[in-house]
Amino acid sequence: MTKSNKIIIGVIIVVIIIGGIWYGVSRKPTEEVIKIGAIFPLTGDAVVYGVPLQRAAELAVAEINERGGINGKSLEIIWEDGKCNGKDAATAASKLINVDKVKIILGGVCSGETLGAASIVEANKVIMFSSSATGPQITEAGDFIFRNSPSDLTQGKILAEAAWDLGYKKIVVIQEITDYALGFREAFEESFTALGGEVTTETFTTDTTDVRTQLTKLKQAKGDALLVSVQTLPKAEIVVKQIGELDMNLHLLVIDIAIDYQKILDQYPDIIEGAIGAKVALPDPELFEEKVGSKYREKYGEEPTLPEYMALTYDAVFILKEAIEYSISEVGEIDTNKVRDYLYAIEHRKGVGGVLTMDENGDPVAGHILKQVKDGKVINY
Repeated sequence: MTKSNKIIIGVIIVVIIIGGIWYGVSRKPTEEVIKIGAIFPLTGDAVVYGVPLQRAAELAVAEINERGGINGKSLEIIWEDGKCNGKDAATAASKLINVDKVKIILGGVCSGETLGAASIVEANKVIMFSSSATGPQITEAGDFIFRNSPSDLTQGKILAEAAWDLGYKKIVVIQEITDYALGFREAFEESFTALGGEVTTETFTTDTTDVRTQLTKLKQAKGDALLVSVQTLPKAEIVVKQIGELDMNLHLLVIDIAIDYQKILDQYPDIIEGAIGAKVALPDPELFEEKVGSKYREKYGEEPTLPEYMALTYDAVFILKEAIEYSISEVGEIDTNKVRDYLYAIEHRKGVGGVLTMDENGDPVAGHILKQVKDGKVINY
């Protein structure tokens, strides 16, 4: 080899090395992990919702990653505590978007969390997908906000129709002041008054532990039945306990979370007996047991609670996984406009929580079913 050839080859090698270094610096590296955010109540009274649903989501993530993740990359959720209120959820959303740079947020669990974060995610064109926030206000919350749990409009309507069919003409209501409890009460009242009924309401704040003053006023109002509209299970327990202490002797209509709260069924059987509520359906309990229930027991050593919403949460993670696969670019960028379009286009998707079709508002085409406490057990009404 001549000296000139050696020089030429040396120059070529240097060019290749420099070119490779430049390419490595200028080319945006792809993430080995795809991250999404989540806003769940992980402390406070609503932790009884947040933790079981968080665990259902993590079971879905584990299954996705065992199958190879998303385009070969692992899925990871960054968890933030929304504490079941709008203020903390807004702070959580800002952190997830501005610090963690996520494009998709799972949640909120509570309607207040979802509504509190709505304007922030909408302004940043970040997708928010809830599996349990049922407040009617969420329907109009924004173009990037979706859910696979049905609106409380259907819960309130079906329960109001049942009350009217039972011959009730006047309903008295004890309502906690939260977005969820308010939305349900308003949905019930709108349907019940449209049928010709009358509604009288007393409210209490979330930090209240004694509602006997409000209940006494409702007792004096002489309604045909009492509607309990609260945010969390501990609040439902307080209300039911104090109903018994005041010997109100009224038929009970209860919000969905309270109809099969085992602690109330066990400790206050005489008070809750005969109560009617409307719940999200779990169409295939055997499928839930296979996909979620058995794995939950194995990993966490306890019985799964809120199976209907656990199923919807498990489904939500897989739905977002599918939307990311549809929208992601070669360098790992998630196009939230494409995710939005994908979610709007969902039709007849079969999941553990049932068959999902999205409407034009990002709500599921779904409803609630009536349940009743009879002989200490919750049965179809």
